[in-house]
Amino acid sequence: MNHLKKCAFLSVVLVGFGSWRSSAHGEFLTSLSVSVSQPADGRFHYLYALTNQAGSDLNAFSFILNVSPDAALESVTGPPGWAITYAVVDPVIAWDSASSATDLSPGTSGLFEFSSRLGPTPRDFIVLGADPSGVSFDANQGVTSAPGIGAVPEPSSILLCVLGILGLFSCPRLRTRSSLHRD
Repeated sequence: MNHLKKCAFLSVVLVGFGSWRSSAHGEFLTSLSVSVSQPADGRFHYLYALTNQAGSDLNAFSFILNVSPDAALESVTGPPGWAITYAVVDPVIAWDSASSATDLSPGTSGLFEFSSRLGPTPRDFIVLGADPSGVSFDANQGVTSAPGIGAVPEPSSILLCVLGILGLFSCPRLRTRSSLHRD
């Protein structure tokens, strides 16, 4: 089984059944930060810094990020030696280390980037880790900013909300007026 197939299989297993690990190791410690900017061209530029913490006992070998199928990612890059798996209509993008020599070992970081016409929304991600011998595996999951389409209310829904709020504010005034006219 080639490395990409192993990564895909492992990600399905880990996502489907929760993370699992051998009792032979301690912890898989990673952190992910994102920087989103919008240059003059109107597209959003996403830069992710994935750090495998110095106290981690596994190498990070895969970073998988959910994106909107409408994201149409461009200018996708990753660390040297990492393969990128993405097609324009895919709901995920995956970066996978080609070998244990290019994995993010404890105490190292990697940069992953792309641009999209879509702005940031909360999206799930998963980072997969393994020891160099391939005996112990683990995963870290979380939510970060990635290209997506947020729920935008329809104009008619906004109009109904505004009318409802105005109605609530007018009720006390009508009661006050009617009590004044009775006296």
